Amino acid sequence: KIVMRILDKSRSMIGLAELGFRWAGYGGFSPMLQRAGPTDGGDLILADQGAAASWFFANPRRTGENELQAFLHPKPANTVRIFCVGESAMQGYPQPRQLASTSFLRAMLQDVWPGRAVEVINLGTTAVASFPVLGIMTEALAFEPDLMVIYTGNNEFFGTYGVASTGRAGGRPWMLRMHRTLHSLALVQAVDRWLGRDTAEVDRTLMEVMMAQNYVGPNDWKRAAAANNLYYHVAAMIERCRARGVPVLVCSLPANERDLAPIGND
Repeated sequence: KIVMRILDKSRSMIGLAELGFRWAGYGGFSPMLQRAGPTDGGDLILADQGAAASWFFANPRRTGENELQAFLHPKPANTVRIFCVGESAMQGYPQPRQLASTSFLRAMLQDVWPGRAVEVINLGTTAVASFPVLGIMTEALAFEPDLMVIYTGNNEFFGTYGVASTGRAGGRPWMLRMHRTLHSLALVQAVDRWLGRDTAEVDRTLMEVMMAQNYVGPNDWKRAAAANNLYYHVAAMIERCRARGVPVLVCSLPANERDLAPIGND
C-alpha cells in the first residue's frame, strides 16, 4: 500500500509538471506544413524551415533543413499536385533548387500538360533517416496529393534516427516511435532545453557530426537493423498512401562502388 501511494503521488507530480510545462509552451512538435493565413484562393500553406529541427534530438544546435515551399488548400481546380519526400538527395542538396530533380519533373510535366497547373512540392530534408520521412509524408497526405514520390534510404546509418548516428534511438521501429513520443513530452523538452549543448562544429559537415561511428562492418547487427527499419517505414508509407487512395511511386537508390564508403576514408 505504501508503494502504491508513493507511485500515485509520483504520477500526480509528473502529471502536474507536464501540465505546467505545457502551459509554459513546451510539449509536442510543430508540424512542417503550417497554415500561414487565408487568401482569395484558399489557405496559404507553408513548409516551415524550422520544423526539421524537432527530429534532431541529439544535435539541437546543428540540424537538417527543408526548403521553403508554399501552396494553397484546398487545391485549386485543374491543378496536379505531387509531393516528393526523402532526404538531401531528394531535396537536391547541395545544388540550387532549380537543379533539383523536382524542378526538372515540374518543367517536364508542364510541357505535356500545358492546360493544367503543375505543382511538384519538394519536402526533402537533409540528414534524416526513413522514420522522419514517414512523419513528413504523413503530414503531406492531408493536402490532396495526386501522387506521392518517395526517395529514401540514403541515411539509414548516419541520418537522425539512423542506427549508427549520434541521433540513434534504437534498432527497431517501435523503439523509434517510443523515443519520438517520449521527446514530445513537455517535461522532457524542458530538461533538454536546460541541458542543451552547442554542437555547431563548423569545421565538419552535418553528416560527419551525425556519425557515431565511421565504419559499420559486414557482420555488424546495424546492417540488418538499417535494412529492417527502411523496409518497415517504406511499407508504412505505401500503406498510408493506399488508405488515402493516393498513388505512390517508390524510387530505388543508386549503389555505391564496392568498398567505397559513402563518408570517410577510401
